[in-house]
Amino acid sequence: MELLRPLWPGVAAGIEARSLLRQGQREEARRAFTTSLLAYRDDPWPPPSFMLRTMNLAVETARGNPPRCSICLPRSRYLSQFT
Repeated sequence: MELLRPLWPGVAAGIEARSLLRQGQREEARRAFTTSLLAYRDDPWPPPSFMLRTMNLAVETARGNPPRCSICLPRSRYLSQFT
């Protein structure tokens, strides 16, 4: 993961978020999702399929905690279709 970070920081953060989520560390995963999605906004060149899976997982995670949802995915039109 750390080898990816200089080239694709959004991908590295997305992998980190998935790992943290599997470990039950939801708050840390939320921060990593935020980092991943913000990085993708600034650098749209990582693999689109990976970023789509990361966005879908972030939405599923946010559904489990609606008050934190807007923090994880601020002003997301993508999210609005699920809430």
